[in-house]
Amino acid sequence: SDTVTFTVVPDENYEVKRWTVNGLEQTGETGNTFVWEPTGDCTVAVELWGIEQKVTLDTGNGGTATVTDPARYGETITITATPDAGYVVDTITVSGTDDILYENTNKENGEQTGQYEITANTTFEITFAKKPVVAFSATNGSLTASGTKDGTADTNLTTGDYVDFHSAVTFTAQAGQGFTFEGWYVDGTKVENHTNLTYTIDALSDDVTVEARFAAVADIKVEYEVNNSAMGSMTATADGKSF
Repeated sequence: SDTVTFTVVPDENYEVKRWTVNGLEQTGETGNTFVWEPTGDCTVAVELWGIEQKVTLDTGNGGTATVTDPARYGETITITATPDAGYVVDTITVSGTDDILYENTNKENGEQTGQYEITANTTFEITFAKKPVVAFSATNGSLTASGTKDGTADTNLTTGDYVDFHSAVTFTAQAGQGFTFEGWYVDGTKVENHTNLTYTIDALSDDVTVEARFAAVADIKVEYEVNNSAMGSMTATADGKSF
């Protein structure tokens, strides 16, 4: 019928997680002392764990991040970064140090993680990279584009769409009636010696603007007549001039 008081002195950075008697957790017992009134042979044990550490996640534009909660001293925690549409995770680092927990050298899509054994209050910096944006246009003709978007190849694009890093984008031009293809222009500069109506940019890594230009066809032959001149006559003008 005697009671027994057990006392534990945790080392620095540790605290009581639970007390158990014969393997059974004693509900609500998380202090450094535990009182038990044994009725027979028994085994009393105490389990310690690390004190909770403060974690700050500093995320830039382009996504969100979460971390193991709670983050306790001595444990390996996981930082999970999730990019917004049009972005990829770039890096996960420990603020104020040279520790790089994750670096997306290949600019892979999707959620990425980094792990860290925490021993103090810590700030983590998470950065995101914006995917390449494709702008394209054509006057006096049409221009279509296709590329890889969010891992799906041959996606039909509209101007201003993003594509995956290091993917190819193919442009196809079609001249309007009375016009002929003049050339491709990338970021305002003409692509020399390329007169094909299809143009491909390989391994795109930056924003790009592509334009297909067309020129009016010169000296188009036009013939006209009235099927019976006795019934009437016909004239024709172009740009205000008769011909």
